[in-house]
Amino acid sequence: MFNGLGDRCFYLLFICGNHANPEESTNILLDHKIKQVKKQKIIIADNNKTFREGFKRILLNIGHVEIVNEVENGAELLKILENGNVDIVFTDINMPEINGVEATKLAHQKYPGLRIIAFTSLENKRYISQMVAAGANGYLSKGRDNYDIFRQILEETNSGFYISPELVTISEKKLVVN
Repeated sequence: MFNGLGDRCFYLLFICGNHANPEESTNILLDHKIKQVKKQKIIIADNNKTFREGFKRILLNIGHVEIVNEVENGAELLKILENGNVDIVFTDINMPEINGVEATKLAHQKYPGLRIIAFTSLENKRYISQMVAAGANGYLSKGRDNYDIFRQILEETNSGFYISPELVTISEKKLVVN
């Protein structure tokens, strides 16, 4: 519906009262501030096609997204990234050819502004540490309810770090980068 970025103000003039007698009408000026959200261009990297399809439906349900590609390994991800025009990558860690950690490291070096979120079933500090060191912008567990975090990631364009709340206690323990 809207194509621009940023906030826009729309003023609506409502005329209330007796339309037959304008002198008895009341003009009410409403200031509605509508925040416009840019559609985020997404790549999903996971070797499980069924998972990718389900995850794609979740993201499309939230809105503000365009799934530009789906890949099943890190090598395909790096090749697709060469085409540019991507805002966010959701990547699994365990993938064939090039795993998610190595793909994140290489992608972050080449495209430092790209937001990369690990979305994996691996819930331990070793993998969290590796993804943080590789340059990931988040670490989400497939076994947790991340709907609100997905919404936040898609609606915000900052480069903060996102983590499944249940993983915070794991990551608060001293992170060791191997």
